[in-house]
Amino acid sequence: MQFLVLVAAALGLAMPAIASPLQARALRNGLFSCTASILNEQTPQNAAALYTALCIKSLKCQHSSAPELSSGEYIGACLQCPDNISPSQVGDCLFVYTE
Repeated sequence: MQFLVLVAAALGLAMPAIASPLQARALRNGLFSCTASILNEQTPQNAAALYTALCIKSLKCQHSSAPELSSGEYIGACLQCPDNISPSQVGDCLFVYTE
């Protein structure tokens, strides 16, 4: 019986250390803005495909929203992104966190 108590106590003390690497990292949302000239053929489908590639594949965000064309710029959102992305400019595109 004492053995079970010792094992239970050891597991109780070890659980916070075991569980901490498993805790989810904070996810943040950001805006991604690109000049319209980045696309050879400016269509909503091409812009959505570009934002999917940039947000999900490059920045490792979980989702992207289709961008809207406004004043010669495509402005869209990258959603649930890792919190370690530096606000940065890549070519004619700019990423910044919204929160």
